[in-house]
Amino acid sequence: MGKYLDNIKKLNIAVELIRLGARVSIVRSHCDVSLAIAQGLSREIYGKRPVKGLLPFSEEWFYRYKSCVHSMLFLRLYDQAKGKDTFKLINAYKKYEKHLKEKQNAPLLDINRADLLINLINATILQVDICEKCSRKHVRFNARNICLHCNKPPRSKELNIF
Repeated sequence: MGKYLDNIKKLNIAVELIRLGARVSIVRSHCDVSLAIAQGLSREIYGKRPVKGLLPFSEEWFYRYKSCVHSMLFLRLYDQAKGKDTFKLINAYKKYEKHLKEKQNAPLLDINRADLLINLINATILQVDICEKCSRKHVRFNARNICLHCNKPPRSKELNIF
């Protein structure tokens, strides 16, 4: 009986990830389901074939002002989330979307970028530090330990998402 319940749990998590916009490769890595099942679930939910191709892999995306500020918010919510890695990702992303909706902003991070952010941090490709000015966690992009929210580029529009 335990084997069937485990499979049902995996499928429920896969459905949740797909509804949040996760690509098939991310669903497979988090849920340990076959390619056929992940593609079938995606087809069932969206009524069309899933997007093909490689996921974007660039740590430089997180060094831009808007991307950095959104990733700072997501990292804070990820640290506050409870549960194992996949549940933390799902819960933090839902809170991220809800928070931005309340602030009347569109999310810049999708679930795929959020997963990439966590993986790059875990692989130590991206360094995370605490800002000296605002004490928020941020992706470190230079020798100074000040986040882009506090050290905004000159012509950037202020983001009010915190």
